[in-house]
Amino acid sequence: MQVVSIINYKGGVGKTTTTANIAAQLAWTGKKVLLIDLDPQASLTFSLVRPEEWESSLADERTIKRWFDGATIGDEFDMRNLLCEDMLASKVVQHMGRLALIPSHLGLINVDLELATQLGGANMSQAKRNYVRVHSRLANGLAHLAHEGFDLALIDCPPNFNIVTKTAIVASDYVLVPAKPDYLSTLGISYLQRNLRQLVDDYNEYAGVDGGDSVETIDPKVLGVVFTMVQFRNQEPISKGRAHALALAGEAWYGLVLHLTQLGELVPDRPLRKLGDSLQALAAPYTGWRLRVTADHDWLAPEIAKEVRLAAWRPAGGEPPAGFEVTPLGEWSKRSVGEPKSSSPKTLFSLLPLAHRFQVGEVVERLAPVVGGAVVEAAGERFRLADVLLLEANRPVEMRAQSAPLTAVGGRTATASAVLRNWSPYPVTMTVAATGPQGWRCLPEPARIEVPALGDREVKVAVTPPEDSPRGSYEFLLTANHSAAAETAVAAIMKVALSRALTPLSADGRWQPPKPEERARIRQRGKLVFQAEPGPEVAITIRNVRVTIYANALDYRLLDPDLKVVESGRLPVDQEQVIRLSAKEAGTYTLEVRPGSGSADVTIATRPAAEVATRDDPLQLFTSPIKRWFYVPRGARQFRIGWQDGGVDETAHLTIVSPTGRVAYDFSGNCAGVETPVDVHADEAGRVWTIQVDPRQDMHFWLAGDVAPYLSTSPERVLREAGAP
Repeated sequence: MQVVSIINYKGGVGKTTTTANIAAQLAWTGKKVLLIDLDPQASLTFSLVRPEEWESSLADERTIKRWFDGATIGDEFDMRNLLCEDMLASKVVQHMGRLALIPSHLGLINVDLELATQLGGANMSQAKRNYVRVHSRLANGLAHLAHEGFDLALIDCPPNFNIVTKTAIVASDYVLVPAKPDYLSTLGISYLQRNLRQLVDDYNEYAGVDGGDSVETIDPKVLGVVFTMVQFRNQEPISKGRAHALALAGEAWYGLVLHLTQLGELVPDRPLRKLGDSLQALAAPYTGWRLRVTADHDWLAPEIAKEVRLAAWRPAGGEPPAGFEVTPLGEWSKRSVGEPKSSSPKTLFSLLPLAHRFQVGEVVERLAPVVGGAVVEAAGERFRLADVLLLEANRPVEMRAQSAPLTAVGGRTATASAVLRNWSPYPVTMTVAATGPQGWRCLPEPARIEVPALGDREVKVAVTPPEDSPRGSYEFLLTANHSAAAETAVAAIMKVALSRALTPLSADGRWQPPKPEERARIRQRGKLVFQAEPGPEVAITIRNVRVTIYANALDYRLLDPDLKVVESGRLPVDQEQVIRLSAKEAGTYTLEVRPGSGSADVTIATRPAAEVATRDDPLQLFTSPIKRWFYVPRGARQFRIGWQDGGVDETAHLTIVSPTGRVAYDFSGNCAGVETPVDVHADEAGRVWTIQVDPRQDMHFWLAGDVAPYLSTSPERVLREAGAP
């Protein structure tokens, strides 16, 4: 009895239909044919047996699954008991032929797992013997049918190469591969052939383990590929006309993509690209060639060289295509790095953009297409091979400014910082420049900086505002560029909170330190300023006070009059830190605290301190009522008070009283960050004012306009800006 396995990795190619019709035709001509359905989908079984008959008479005891189950547990079940003939149509056997079926079962899919448990062993020899025993199981079972007189057995295999399928190959003399005449159906045939060879090599090697001469080697022959579902028109396969249509469609698609690309106004979108992939796949069975445009990555940065490769290949080799061309978007130059060779299955070209620049309307959604093409003659037609590579066009470097505004003092140098982030796979050298308000000096350090691929570099800028610059918020522009083209630059707006040097309004050394309940509990972040001079030590105590469930650490920095860091640190929740300052120069010192969701309680034992309350650095309070004093300069007619509550139920009461006792502002309730003007009478300017704040929970406030926004804890030591009237 000759055994033929019918197999293809691709489903839906007509394996079952081919098996059934070959068997029926042979039985019609008088042959005795056995059909074995190894596909768990049981399509062959249900093609010949009604499902209700299978369910009632065959499912439990007369399927190939029943035989595998018995063999797994050592039950010698005779395969002859599985033969099903009486339910099959009788017309095919009227010429003395015979047709029998060993049905499948939907549960056959689980048999692979059972067989896998029987592989392996305590040593290599045992593992190889088990391999042969498991894979030869179906061949041994078919040997019991030797006296049944069958001329041929046809095995309908599942679309995979699992253990059950391998038992069919081991039992077979021949292998037949049905396939539709299209690209996808034939795609896995070469892979199937390699797996067949590997199975034969492994089995034959293991069959001779320990002198096992009783195990025969195998050598199944591939009969070939039989095309199924072939369509005819005018008594010729429709594929002949299809080749012509595909060649025309491919050329038309290529022309459309080239036109859109050269216009530089539209990138081929996904549907158009999918259509091209489909046309190339349909043409592949005729041409045997595929074309790809590739690059090491899809980054395209202006003014940075990039290599793009065009490759054509054909597994069988042969004469290479002709008419290679690459059409990119933009100003690129071409160079060839390989000539076509008829003996080589691959042909390579490269494209190097020496100077690519973005133009208005040139790049859509940052995607820049590169179109590759070649021509090959096949099936009497001229086919266009084509592919599109979409490159993501972008500036390689991003600039990130520091999150908080730079705090600077007129006439003194402060340092701002930014980070250059290189998102590209190219290392780049950036030229950095800074432009500030008139009279400001803004010097980047360094002016040229190397930024590694996918890396960061910090850029520092020394900023010196003029000494007489008014207090307020300022900006300067920081730019960086890796080329001479202005359109490739990146930029960041750097914010500066400029203050003036401070001086006590009065030289009177008498002052009353605030009581503990009068100190502010600062939340999120805040600044305090105080005067110090060489000589007496200044003791500063910082406490990190817990707020409900929050346990944030507190960060602090002490800055000298040039805003350089004297001391910094981090304080755990419920802890305190004492800073002892020995001032090296007289001037205004700044303490920055960042308690986050906690709160900071600050005591400066020997100096009166003022809390900063500006728009950039508002005073943020947590449930701490305070009374503070501040200065309104001479000539002032109005300033502004702004504040923001912490929520609907987190109201506050604010009162501002002029030096004449006039209540200039009084408000209770909620406020959403609105600034309210406060009028200044002529006899109230150049004097000290009072503000009282009683927050229910969270709130922050600030002073703006013609006012010194420094809230002193003592009316005797109010601070004003140096030089202010």
